[in-house]
Amino acid sequence: MRFHHSVATCLHHKTNRFFRVMNLLSGEEVKRKEVEILNHIVAVCEKHGLRYYLSYGTLLGAIRHKGFIPWDDDIDISMPRADYM
Repeated sequence: MRFHHSVATCLHHKTNRFFRVMNLLSGEEVKRKEVEILNHIVAVCEKHGLRYYLSYGTLLGAIRHKGFIPWDDDIDISMPRADYM
């Protein structure tokens, strides 16, 4: 699928801006921001009665490391299809 040039350019610029900002943050700062995002997602899901689950590396980190896996830098969340469709 081809994107319209302006859409692709917009996505490219937004992606580059995101990574430039992320490069300014330390690993710990990125993880703190991700926890803030996760807390917001949890609040929205609970407000609307949506089911969500930590999954993959995020679940493993929560159980095994009581936080993040040291080399993991993302948050993995799963939802039943009925809750996001």
